[in-house]
Amino acid sequence: MKKAPLSVCMIVKNEERYLASAIGSIRDICSQLIVVDTGSTDKTPEIAKRFEAEVYHFEWCDDFSAARNFSLEKATQPWILALDGDEVIASKDLSKLTSYLNDQTCAYTLAKRHYTTKLSTNGYIPNHAEYIALEKGTGYFVSSNILLFPNRTDVRYRGHVHELVEKSVGEAGLSVVECPVPIHHYGHLDDSRRAERGALYQSLGQKKIENNAECWKSHYELGVQLYHNRDIRSAIEHLELSLKLNPNFARAWSDLGFLYVQAKRPEDAQTLLEKAVQRFPNSSDCHLNLGKVFLELEQYQKSKEASSKAAKLNHDLILAFRNLTLAYMKLEDFAGAISAATEALQHHPRDPGLLSNRGHAYFFLEKFQEARNDLEQSHQADPRVPETLLSLAEVEKIVGNTHAAGKALLQYCELLEQSSKSSIPLPTLQKLREEALVLLEQPK
Repeated sequence: MKKAPLSVCMIVKNEERYLASAIGSIRDICSQLIVVDTGSTDKTPEIAKRFEAEVYHFEWCDDFSAARNFSLEKATQPWILALDGDEVIASKDLSKLTSYLNDQTCAYTLAKRHYTTKLSTNGYIPNHAEYIALEKGTGYFVSSNILLFPNRTDVRYRGHVHELVEKSVGEAGLSVVECPVPIHHYGHLDDSRRAERGALYQSLGQKKIENNAECWKSHYELGVQLYHNRDIRSAIEHLELSLKLNPNFARAWSDLGFLYVQAKRPEDAQTLLEKAVQRFPNSSDCHLNLGKVFLELEQYQKSKEASSKAAKLNHDLILAFRNLTLAYMKLEDFAGAISAATEALQHHPRDPGLLSNRGHAYFFLEKFQEARNDLEQSHQADPRVPETLLSLAEVEKIVGNTHAAGKALLQYCELLEQSSKSSIPLPTLQKLREEALVLLEQPK
């Protein structure tokens, strides 16, 4: 592949796990690869040098923008792509990316897919085999920022943390255009790295607010980071301040409503999110979280309406579809649940939650073979959910597959025994295990 007039600029620290993949994904198209190391204690610099990158050491000064801008100063090509050491671009998207390197009056946003195993993450989208080799975890959430831009001295990063070029791009008079090439980010999959970075981002975010206590965005960013650091009470305080300073940012309304739910304050969440959907009727996240609140408050008809609205606004919101089918189930409209799940499975054909919900709806309608098929597929898609195995064991018993029922029940017991979060008493588990062994003695 022909080299493009592109400098790829990375700032890294202890990225030996993914750096080879990151560099390998773009080295065929970039004419210059710059790696700025901010204090690695692993083999990160050696890996970068092995790929013939220009490696520079930067003395860390609690300022991500300073490190980013140091990397930009080393760039010699007309275009710059900012990439991190735990991010990759699919080979099939490289030619599409380079096709945008023509108009120097434009800067381009790219969407990052932050892979995770946490299905409760706000904006969670399940993996759907679009990038089979690159998809990790169970799904991802998306953020978009300007990452591809002309190499100009007036385009520089700002902000000690959550650094962006957006402000300088606007001041330079550049048009901002979307580049439909996703970046695959794996940093949220490493719990120890995430905790380490989370502490740093929180510290820098607090310093940012000390310098400007009236900046709504700084309060929002710190609130989100505090949530990731599991300090929900403080996260709520900063998101409330952010909304007070700027009530026109829909995501802050959505996220604050989500946090009220996490803090067991569903009535506050309802009040806030009902105002939010009036103010931002096209915000799928606000409708999604309102649907979740109504589930918590056992207002199932309202949950169905809000979840349906969220799903129509954004087919990628798998949690909206799941909440919708759950609302139908709670209303004992099992045919409606099956219909909603079937429609949703056209967009997300292997989603374990939807398959499980539809399987349970079939069960209540005494369509046991259909229930069995869905529950089996749900377990195959996500074998970590013990409740699916318990339901599958019950269905297998009903249809006369006692050996299969015993196998599912035994797996259920083993999963719970391995879990630190199980609330099932040990005597109950022991009785279930004994029942499973009796069933397994039956002929297949």
